[in-house]
Amino acid sequence: VVSDLVSWWPKVKVGGILAGHDFVDGELPEGDFFVRSAVEFFFGIGEALATREEDRFQSFFVIKGGQSPPAEVTWNNSDFYYARSGYFKMFREGGETWFQPNCEHKCRKDHCEARRHARSLSSLSPYFVECLRRCKVTCGQRGVYFQSILRARHLENP
Repeated sequence: VVSDLVSWWPKVKVGGILAGHDFVDGELPEGDFFVRSAVEFFFGIGEALATREEDRFQSFFVIKGGQSPPAEVTWNNSDFYYARSGYFKMFREGGETWFQPNCEHKCRKDHCEARRHARSLSSLSPYFVECLRRCKVTCGQRGVYFQSILRARHLENP
């Protein structure tokens, strides 16, 4: 997200709008979202305005004024995982083999079970079954990405 902001902000004219969706921080069955943190890191806290739609994830926008561009960005996307990700911490502490089943268990407990109980759904409801599927896929993707983060850090600091 930060790299997208770095790329697109200079292209926006004064008075123009830069906008995006999924203005949320969280590790969800649908994927990992650190959009709010990235936007606040790039523009500063309170500079982006959130929409008020009733969707689960808000959108954001920033109107470009005559102000100076944001300071030079030295943040790497993997830094968000080091700073904020409970799943990445699990991966670093437990290892790759241990991670997948434990990631799925945590995702199921934190998201699928919690929503199922809040909505009084059965464990056979289409929502619950889809949530479990998304946990499995997302945990697999996390494992691959987390391994690449650790390899890259190891190459930077052997």
